[in-house]
Order: sequence, then structure tokens, then C-alpha cells
Amino acid sequence: MRVGIVGAGNMGQALAGGILRAGVADKESVRMSDIDEAKLQSAERNLGIKCLRDNDKLTEWSDTIILAVKPGVVLSVLKEITPAVNAEKLLISIAAGIRIGNIERAIGQGIPVVRAMPNTPALINQAATAIAPGSFATREHVERAHAILSAVGIVVSVDESMMDAVTALSGSGSAYLFLITEIMEDAGRRLNLAPEIVKKLVRQTILGSAKMLAEEDADVEALRRKVTSPGGTTEAALGFLEKAGFRETFIRAICEAARRSEELGV
Repeated sequence: MRVGIVGAGNMGQALAGGILRAGVADKESVRMSDIDEAKLQSAERNLGIKCLRDNDKLTEWSDTIILAVKPGVVLSVLKEITPAVNAEKLLISIAAGIRIGNIERAIGQGIPVVRAMPNTPALINQAATAIAPGSFATREHVERAHAILSAVGIVVSVDESMMDAVTALSGSGSAYLFLITEIMEDAGRRLNLAPEIVKKLVRQTILGSAKMLAEEDADVEALRRKVTSPGGTTEAALGFLEKAGFRETFIRAICEAARRSEELGV
């Protein structure tokens, strides 16, 4: 399998690195393209792969093309690579908000397309990615996309109609957790703990809790109840949040992200 990644930014390089580490393809079978010379030099230096400035030449060489560019330039990139695309190639788009139908119309009928929504933990091989097949993508194409994206985390398959929900939940999800981390650290400093102590305690708490969720495979409500003793400090904090409408506000915020994703979709 020859994988060509259009876009040598953080996500493109994360995907390339994951593909190489997982053995999905070797260094001779992965290439990247970008108009930014500095990004190409970074990819060549960090990954040891060949990089090109021409997207069309990369597309000609590849049998699987990953669009890892910003949504605003996807249609112009598709126009550039269309002459080099045929029904024997698979196109995987990780551009947020760009719908499969628009990609298929831009690049021509009969081209297999898989849309994917990874999130930023792909940078450390801990992504949560959802994929959705286009009209001409076969089971083999979906399995190929799954194998590639599994190199940087877990992959689930959804109908494309669910992609706005995925974007709101996991695509933006890291930012929600980063905000909670910020809030906990602000609270620790307000309670007069030294900043370096706050940082260590809060981040290890987030990490440890995430590992409990992943490794114990327990019901999240049951885990919460285990650390919420009646009349204790945790119950006091959670009770305050419930009275303040935290749960419903948070749910509404995620729904708002989904609405915005739908609004921005093209």
C-alpha cells in the first residue's frame, strides 16, 4: 500500500508517524506533500520519508490519498489532484465539515471516498476517530481506512449523518477536558497551593482517572459513586455543580458544537 498524505502539518505528520510505527506501511511506501517548505523539511527530518511540493505528483504515486489540509483549501486541492485520481485509488478526508457528497462532486463520480474525524490525541497515538464511507467506497476501502487510522488510536464506523455529533463529542472533546484542567488548576491556586504542586496533582488526577475508565471498563456512574461518600467533600462539590445546572449546561454546550458543525459543513 502506497500512502500519500496531502498536508504535512501536525495531523498529517502524526498520521504518517503512526502508520510507520504500526507497520501499516514502510518508509518507502509513505510520502507527503505541502506548499510549506519548512513543514516538508520537518517531515523528512522527523520521519525519514520522501516529501514533494506537488500534490498531483503525490496523487499519481499513491493508491491511498489522505487529505490532511485545512477545510478552507480542500476544494482547491481536489481540483488540483483530480486529473491524477481514478477509481482504483482511495481518498480519505480528515477535513472537518467537508461532506462526502461535495468531495465526490468535486473529484468525479466513481471515486471511493472515506470521511474521517480524528482528534488531536492522534499526536500521541491516542486518537478517537470516526469514519464514514462514501457512495463508491467498498468494504475493502473502509477496512483500509480503518487500518490506517487505527495506527493513531481507536476507530469506529458511523453514518455520515452522525459526523456533526462526532465532531462535537470527540473532535472537540479534548478542549473540554483541557478547560476542566484549567479550572481545577485555577481552583488549586485560589486555595493557595503552589503552582507546581497544583500542576502535578491535577494532571496526574486527570491521567489516572482516564486510565481507570480505559482499563476497568466500568460504568462511569459506578466509578463516580465509588469516590462520592455520603456527606463527604466530593458530594459537596458535585451537589453544588448539580444545583448550578452544570450537567445540563455542559450537554447543551456539546449540542451547540454539533449545531455549529452542521452550520459550517460544506
